[in-house]
Amino acid sequence: MTGKKALRKIFLRRTAVCLTLIGVLFLVFVPMASAAQDGAKQVVARWGKSVITNEDLDIRIKGYPPELQERLKDPGQRKQYIESLIQILTAGAEARAQKIDKEKEISIRIDDMINSILLQEYINRKMKDLPPPTDQEIKAFFDAHQNEYVTPVFIHAQHILIEAKPDAPEEAVTAAQAKATKVYDELAAGGDFGKLAQQYSDDRETRDNGGDLGLFRADQMVPEFSGPVFLMQKGELGKPFRTPFGFHVVKVKDVLPATQMALEDVKDDVQNRLENEKKEKLVYSELDRLKKKYKVEIY
Repeated sequence: MTGKKALRKIFLRRTAVCLTLIGVLFLVFVPMASAAQDGAKQVVARWGKSVITNEDLDIRIKGYPPELQERLKDPGQRKQYIESLIQILTAGAEARAQKIDKEKEISIRIDDMINSILLQEYINRKMKDLPPPTDQEIKAFFDAHQNEYVTPVFIHAQHILIEAKPDAPEEAVTAAQAKATKVYDELAAGGDFGKLAQQYSDDRETRDNGGDLGLFRADQMVPEFSGPVFLMQKGELGKPFRTPFGFHVVKVKDVLPATQMALEDVKDDVQNRLENEKKEKLVYSELDRLKKKYKVEIY
């Protein structure tokens, strides 16, 4: 039978790309490095009077998600990235030459984009100053949320399914119910559940295993099944009941009650939640402070 530690693990377990011009348009959201001078830094591309060095690329790339950074270590992907970057830079230069960036609509969008980048960097720097949660804070958070750290009830059961689909004709439903009642009577008289499951069950996935469903939570089954089964006791044989799959005869082999988890078993999760909560509070607090500082009025 599965132990408590295994149940905690069950409960706590949470649940070649090519770079094209379109795919890398988000480059504009990463702060651009100024063009490096020729010399000690390796130049990887030239355009107009400007150059791009490996250092310039690395500054851009380090702002990307880890999985993308890893892909860009590949020389082929890195070269394609450079080509896409050149497309953006040259198109941007041509747009400026045509003074597109001076048009009011475009200018506002550019300004909003720049401020979005600055907002993200500003908040990130503020978050770096947040101290990690103390052990006392972690314990206090856990104590206040203990009801969220409880392993649910698990049941280990066997079942025999007599198929009767929702759209089955009435006579077929009646026959299936009669058959399920017959199976139940044989079991109640001392019949072997495993053998009768092999003989009668329409559940092809479990019948050869004696109808064993293993260990499961209520939310892992359809409500029509969990409802009656989770009212049963260990060792109890239930009378036939219907679900969208048909009529079930169930025997509960074991019931593992809900148990309170210990702090040491969930400390990492508690710490992560507490850190995220602190960050969220910081963001709202700081944005509210800035609204007051700049005397924001919205009409």
